[in-house]
Amino acid sequence: MILTILATFVLSCVVGVQGAGPVVLPFNETHYFGFDGPWQAVPIMVGRPQQLINLYPGGNNPIVVLSKNVVQTNLTGRNNTSVSGVYDASLAETGAGSSQVFSPSGRSDLPDGGWGAGPAMSLSGSRALAFTDDVFHESFGSVKNTSLAAINDTSYQLPDGRQVPLDVGFLSLGGEHFPMTEDFVGTNLPLDLSSNGLIQSNTWGLHIGSVHASIPGSLVFGGYDMARVISDINTAQSPGGIGELFISLLDISIGVAKGGSPFSFRRMDGLLQTQNSSITEIKVRPNPTVPYLHLPGNTCDSITAYLPVGFVPSLGLYIWNTDSPQYRTIISSPAFLAFTFKQTGSLNNFTINVPFFLLNLTLTPPLVEVATPCFPCRPFEPNSEDEEYHLGRAFLQAAFIGMNWSNRLWWMAQAPGPRLPPSTTTSLENLSSTITAIDGQAYWTSSWDSVWTPLAEHVTGDDGPQSPAAESTSLSAGVKAGIVIGAIAGAATFLVAIFLVLRRHRKRAKFLHNANSQSYFYQNDQGQMFRAQLPSTGGRSAPRMVWHEMPPGSPVRHEMPVQPIHRSDPGPGSETIEGLAMDS
Repeated sequence: MILTILATFVLSCVVGVQGAGPVVLPFNETHYFGFDGPWQAVPIMVGRPQQLINLYPGGNNPIVVLSKNVVQTNLTGRNNTSVSGVYDASLAETGAGSSQVFSPSGRSDLPDGGWGAGPAMSLSGSRALAFTDDVFHESFGSVKNTSLAAINDTSYQLPDGRQVPLDVGFLSLGGEHFPMTEDFVGTNLPLDLSSNGLIQSNTWGLHIGSVHASIPGSLVFGGYDMARVISDINTAQSPGGIGELFISLLDISIGVAKGGSPFSFRRMDGLLQTQNSSITEIKVRPNPTVPYLHLPGNTCDSITAYLPVGFVPSLGLYIWNTDSPQYRTIISSPAFLAFTFKQTGSLNNFTINVPFFLLNLTLTPPLVEVATPCFPCRPFEPNSEDEEYHLGRAFLQAAFIGMNWSNRLWWMAQAPGPRLPPSTTTSLENLSSTITAIDGQAYWTSSWDSVWTPLAEHVTGDDGPQSPAAESTSLSAGVKAGIVIGAIAGAATFLVAIFLVLRRHRKRAKFLHNANSQSYFYQNDQGQMFRAQLPSTGGRSAPRMVWHEMPPGSPVRHEMPVQPIHRSDPGPGSETIEGLAMDS
């Protein structure tokens, strides 16, 4: 008996010492999720008996779960909820709930995690239930009376009117405190863990990682993983205490980290474009509860003008032309999108680079008929001051974000690629205002070496072909003279060619549509022509584009009219892909 009491005392002391450190919540390593990813999620256990549910980290206060009764409206393809898990309140001996109705506009905090996913994804639904129940995880044991928002019927609407069910919920990242109102009851995980001394602070650090790049996700309560943070680090205020992770985006650029460039330039700035030319920056929210880059339509157009993609109005997304040689070259090269932000409290700026390798997501049923590569820029215009642009999971594959709820500070920094250093989980205090990075830009570049295939330097368009080797001194005077004359003529031709290339790159890639034949033609910036014939989709799924390269000199570019781009879909089931207008 005495030995048992002593052993229990020693064990409790050990648990207490270990519990004072950060809590790491591993991501699911065997299943991936989403119709537009794939994405990684965090598994937790809810209720007694315990029910396994996988969730995307993000949002504040209640954990958003899918209920057993969630309606799979128009779901004709893979049912992810059978894998991600649903919450059955009738099985939960500890659960207690009350009905809460949320607006069909999707603007309620309950169904979208409270970080603006509702307007960005056009969420709608009829009801949600507010519950409190026990949450279990091997890293912290159990947290009783955790607040849950159980979704019965929530979906997001595509531009063509189709409703796609929400298939994965959101693991709340907490809040400064938990408001005890009729909509919110119970507690949240980081607040409860810090209040009970299991972690040192009400803080969290997140890098969602990447399935395609084999970067495991990282979620830490009570601290962060230093191995996921590359300088420069931006520190900013979150004034409301509910996760207002807002920052000013100044510009978007295309760049190349090393080697040759798959474009005719090494860097192209000025891609952040809005409908109002006087606006030089926009407010954005890094947001793991939405999937895409939800940015002004003009910005998406200015970026994709240099990419072999086509805009599909029924999806509101851009589809990669995988038959274009430029597609594989861009995706596998050290090319990236650079997002330049205003450094908080400083005259300096800082940049987060997102490799194009990460911007090659896969759409699956029910969004499309077959797996389709997607460039995840979603044209989006806020309808009110309460709405904002979002940099969703596509961006956060390459960025670290973290927060200290106690002093309302949050951090953002560049995250590394697949070659990760050993995990360095670091505790934060309640009033911590700084975090530490592991290294700088040189390390970020090397962390992608296992994935990138650098191009030869002479491929780079803005530098031109490499200079030929010096001619032999044994050449005759006549041959030398001929070389000089040829070199002069060649130089003149080269300069003219450079001018034409640069002029061409200022134009948009062309998508041509022959309404009579229902054929679609794409011309990339190298002048290569591709043709696609779209099968009927029966009004259910987005068209599948199968591209075929046209013979050189094809007259199609002269016969097909170029139509201006329109984002309003003609109607459900339409197969029209309208052309991208060319700038003069």
